[in-house]
Amino acid sequence: MLLPTRNSVGAEIGKSVAPQTASVVVSTTQFVRNKGAVIPRNMGCTFVLRLYLVLIGWLPTCTS
Repeated sequence: MLLPTRNSVGAEIGKSVAPQTASVVVSTTQFVRNKGAVIPRNMGCTFVLRLYLVLIGWLPTCTS
C-alpha cells in the first residue's frame, strides 16, 4: 500500500516544476514571456516538500 502512495506523491511534487504547469502560470500572471523565472522560484519549495515527504515515506519502513 505504501509504494503506490509514494508514486502518487512523487508525481504531484514533480507537477509543480513541470514545464507545462509553468506555461499555464506564465500565461495568467505577471511572468508573461518569462517562464525561466517561474521554475527556479518553485524549486526551493519543491525540494523542501520533497524532503519532508521522503522522511514521511521512509519512517514506516524503518520502524517495521
